[in-house]
Amino acid sequence: QALGVRLLDKNGNDLAHGGAALANLTTIDISTMDPALKNVAITAACDVTNPLCGPQGASIIFAPQKGADSDMVLKLDAALWHLADISAEALGKDFRDQPGAGAAGGLGFAFAAYLQGCLRPGVDIVLDAVLPEEQLQDADIVVTGEGRFDGQTAMGKAPVGIARRAKAHGCKVFVLAG
Repeated sequence: QALGVRLLDKNGNDLAHGGAALANLTTIDISTMDPALKNVAITAACDVTNPLCGPQGASIIFAPQKGADSDMVLKLDAALWHLADISAEALGKDFRDQPGAGAAGGLGFAFAAYLQGCLRPGVDIVLDAVLPEEQLQDADIVVTGEGRFDGQTAMGKAPVGIARRAKAHGCKVFVLAG
């Protein structure tokens, strides 16, 4: 909606803001999207590889962290499935399972689907700037940190990206976690 896309209910009215409102989505009108966006190349930094919906999707994995109870999580996930269905119909392509589509509550999905954005692991973008490959060529050990090392870490957080890059150079990796 912030891009000018109209999300409409069965009566042709604009949907209210918020994930739960997507359950009432009937039509997506992309003709009202800002035309300047067609001439922009977008790379979105995603810190996770989660899909939009399902067991590893945005609602199931991240909504409880934001305070959603189990009932709301299920409603939000169903609303995102519905958004993905209607979007696939409107755009002719389904983006719900693209790695990173579930990042930032589904913002990755919007970037990929509506802006033809390239979803790239944020850790790779940052590592290209602060830990280029050539710095690892002579390294034996890499030390990194994470506030909490858990199942989400494996979904594309910094320690995994660093470990992947270091492993390619034969480095050992140590992770300090709180």
